[in-house]
Amino acid sequence: MITIHSTHTLSSTSPEAFTLYEKSWIGEKIHNRIEYMPIETLFLYDTNKAQIEGKKQLSRTQLITKLKKRDTRLLSTYAIYRDLRTKGYIVKSALKFGGDFRVYEKGVTPESSHAKWILHAFQSTEKTDWHNIAAKLRVTHATKKAFLIALTDRDNSVSYYEMNWQRT
Repeated sequence: MITIHSTHTLSSTSPEAFTLYEKSWIGEKIHNRIEYMPIETLFLYDTNKAQIEGKKQLSRTQLITKLKKRDTRLLSTYAIYRDLRTKGYIVKSALKFGGDFRVYEKGVTPESSHAKWILHAFQSTEKTDWHNIAAKLRVTHATKKAFLIALTDRDNSVSYYEMNWQRT
């Protein structure tokens, strides 16, 4: 069981954290610790791979409240993250690409290849316009990745749509 310290960063120095990182690529190796995004922390907690160190044991609700302070979109993207991880995909942040996640093909690791997709998460009730989608699609195309939209509905079911840039 990984113990995650939740002071300034969400991180662990436990041998289990390094083993899981090498096996599943959850977290980022920074110096002598593994740092986690809030979404990774919740996933590890929900899959009984981590406990959160603090003054007292946190319930799931308390943990979510704490994590939402670091990531306001936590709940809207968690169903997608969990779905992809459960299906065996490696999922990393795509913040520098203007997306929510980089998604790697099954069997590919971040050290051996680039991500295939840049995923943009939307809730089915969320409104956007085609200018926004076209701008995101252009950035994704420029980085030689496929554009993946993930839509979650009220039941947290996820649907995926891949889009490609076509020259005319």
